[in-house]
Amino acid sequence: MADHDHIIVGSGINALVAAAMLSQKGKRVLVLEREDRFGGCMHTAEITLPGFHHDVMAATFVLFLTSPAHAALGADLARHGLEFCHTPHPTAVLRPDGSSLVLSTDRAANIKSFNAVRAGDGDRHGADVGAIEADAPFLFALLGGELWSWPTARLLAGQA
Repeated sequence: MADHDHIIVGSGINALVAAAMLSQKGKRVLVLEREDRFGGCMHTAEITLPGFHHDVMAATFVLFLTSPAHAALGADLARHGLEFCHTPHPTAVLRPDGSSLVLSTDRAANIKSFNAVRAGDGDRHGADVGAIEADAPFLFALLGGELWSWPTARLLAGQA
């Protein structure tokens, strides 16, 4: 233990962020991982057919991109070559009957696509996304804040 100030078991995104933040403060950190790769559930893998690569759990990286941790670590990560690739069609649903639904970053297009599959579903989706958007300041403050802190208590009290 004398060689390390902190030992972190597992290398999911939260563990990697913690290790990076601690090392930025001059701490000696050892990250232990039992798998053959770092990153926890966020990785690229052939999970369906050979040659088809999927970004498993990639949707969750958006929480990192919008976090205070990314603000603190982003420049260092970029300096080491990390680059996030964005697409106008970030996800799709493949159904057992062979049909599919491709989602885009265009809300109106998504509403139209959902309504084409089942009348009214697109409108419901649009309303749900609108509700999340209306609550975004609260939700992102809660996701990015320390759970047991006065700022979070004030944030929650403001919602009561």
